[in-house]
Amino acid sequence: MLCYDILRFVLRLLIRVFYRLRIINKKAVPLSGGALIVANHLSFIDALFIIASTPRRVRIVTSRDIYNIRWLRPFCRMGGAFPLSPKDPLKEISRTLGLVREAIRNGELVCMFPEGGLSRTGNTLRFSRGMEHIMRGMDTPIIPAYLDRTWNSIWGFGGGKYFFKRPRSFPHPVTIMFGDALPSSTSAFDVRQKVLEIGSQAFRYRLEDKMTLPEMFFIEAKKDPFNACIADSSGKSLNRCQTFVVAYALTRKLRPLIKGQKFVGCFLPPSVGGVLSNLALGILGKVVVNLNYTAPLAARASAAEQCSMSQCITSRAFLEKLQTTLPCEAIYIEDLVKELSPFDKQKAMALLFLMPHFLAHRLIFRSWRYLNNDELVTVVFTSGSTGNPKGVMLTHSNITANLEGVHQAFQIRRGDTLMGILPHFHSFGFTATLWLPLASKSAAVYHTSPMDAQIIGEMVRKHRATLIMATPTFISAYTKRCDPGDFKTIRFSIIGAEKMKPAVARAFKEKFGIALLEGYGCSELSPVVSLNFPDYEGLDMFQKAQKPGTIGCPLPGVAVRVVNPETFETLPPGQEGLLLVKGQNVMRGYLHQPERTRDAFHEGWYKTGDIAFLDNDGFITITDRLSRFSKIAGEMVPHIRVEEAIHEALESSEAVGVVSSVPDDRKGERLVVLYVKDFDIPGLLEKLKASGLPNLWIPARDMFFKVEAIPVLGSGKLDLTGIKRLAESLAEK
Repeated sequence: MLCYDILRFVLRLLIRVFYRLRIINKKAVPLSGGALIVANHLSFIDALFIIASTPRRVRIVTSRDIYNIRWLRPFCRMGGAFPLSPKDPLKEISRTLGLVREAIRNGELVCMFPEGGLSRTGNTLRFSRGMEHIMRGMDTPIIPAYLDRTWNSIWGFGGGKYFFKRPRSFPHPVTIMFGDALPSSTSAFDVRQKVLEIGSQAFRYRLEDKMTLPEMFFIEAKKDPFNACIADSSGKSLNRCQTFVVAYALTRKLRPLIKGQKFVGCFLPPSVGGVLSNLALGILGKVVVNLNYTAPLAARASAAEQCSMSQCITSRAFLEKLQTTLPCEAIYIEDLVKELSPFDKQKAMALLFLMPHFLAHRLIFRSWRYLNNDELVTVVFTSGSTGNPKGVMLTHSNITANLEGVHQAFQIRRGDTLMGILPHFHSFGFTATLWLPLASKSAAVYHTSPMDAQIIGEMVRKHRATLIMATPTFISAYTKRCDPGDFKTIRFSIIGAEKMKPAVARAFKEKFGIALLEGYGCSELSPVVSLNFPDYEGLDMFQKAQKPGTIGCPLPGVAVRVVNPETFETLPPGQEGLLLVKGQNVMRGYLHQPERTRDAFHEGWYKTGDIAFLDNDGFITITDRLSRFSKIAGEMVPHIRVEEAIHEALESSEAVGVVSSVPDDRKGERLVVLYVKDFDIPGLLEKLKASGLPNLWIPARDMFFKVEAIPVLGSGKLDLTGIKRLAESLAEK
């Protein structure tokens, strides 16, 4: 024990020199008696961090390959390590687990990493059931633990390699968070779920030293000013220096125009102008509200009213193209750009190249210190499925937490270029196609319409894009109209917003040789919840990170739970229930709607309204939705709003029908109307079009079906399951 104490003393000194170790809830580790610490495994020295986190002697269940390294073996023996390998004979594995069990029974503290090896995917792998064998029949606790920020250390696989890489910071921050003790009978699946929940809480300590999104962009621009940044199909192309210069120069013109305004609108498509407007408003500390140009004017007016928003940046050409108006005063970006003087640009250049960072920061952001990343960065308005659109309040830290998870899962690197087709009024477009490239070393190229398949194929080829984020509807169009060589540089293709049909993925794979990675999210969650990650294939191992038909595993820093919708009791794997989400990406709440905000949560977990189940590997499968909306071609279409429009067009005070949806191979879903009273369907459709209702919200002529009665529950409420089942049966005929 003396040798072990000396070894641990030296270890702690070394860790203090090279790492900034933070230990959370260390009281969860008992000071005496047997216990099993169960942790995730992202780096080669995770065991050393565990040893340094407690005054007790910790015996580690370690890899036999590590144990057998000649110079490490004496230290492993000194620490009482248990060597174990999946390649060991079954009898040897059983013997080792028995030794671990005996040590815990004798009052010792043991730590194991039940993933069976280091994660090369950035996510927590499935936990083996060896821990269940160890703890069966024991009366000792399991202590869940999560080690965070070790992935990007030189001992982790961040960046796609170990050891031979430059440390990102010195000393490198590492967080160890312990959870409250679990009973010895807890299953491996439930322990993993608890570890992930702890991880979602540990993520908040990452955000303490994070800047706001515009500040992160300024840092990247100062580090690498001539790296490509943004471009679009109009021919505009700016590097980071040029992007900062124009955005900062715009702030000098915008500041007097929007003085005293907290919320400022932006009504622009994905483009260089749209990015510069969002960036300039971010530098000014304004809350950006990207208005939905596919929604009715009434929805935009509601958003402006809720935000008390009187001004919006837009483009004359864009307004003329849409033949629409704005519910507030327009500030035309063309006019702002024309007014930029050489002095405006020269001052921005001086801030970037000549002034020290602290002084440049003071002049740009008008603060000597980094800004508070808990401040709002945007309000994203939902489709208004239950009346007026709800304003989802997202902070800088919400978006940053999501970006941190995406970076860890996909290892975004310098030289990556994202094909940006998603509008910025979508939270996915705002987070992934706007701020992901700005706040990292990657670049982005934009096009205004996601359905212009040939133009998008040309842009991907021309700019050698490596990432694309789209919907199955858009992907189907690209499969039909793009040449096989257009997408040859794509590394990852991430799909969301609609349920992906196997045929869509198969056709894309056959033509372009690229697997589609399906994910899931919503505006309230900044928005990414889960993704199918790229599998890892090494010389001697394979780690599965994707399963077709699922929406993947939770993003690092995100925890999910499936519960009974009525009792909120946690359900076992394979059983369907309501999907709950927790993490630092969860919204602050709905703007000016505290009651709806309270209703959206249960004990700190966000209620998604989706029915899903988890499998034993942690993959999520969505099976149904509780909330009444459809995702058609990536757009959220609220059934209630469509019903209201129908009744208004018919000038009927009584409910004559109900809107549901059925699957559609081309657009994901299509609307179905079940009605009980006769009316002029062609006349109704003409009135709906004349009312300005978006085309996606208008049901097709052959999707109206007369029924004897609308299915209702005994309570008098609509039987949504029965309605959907009836709609599907009628649509199939």
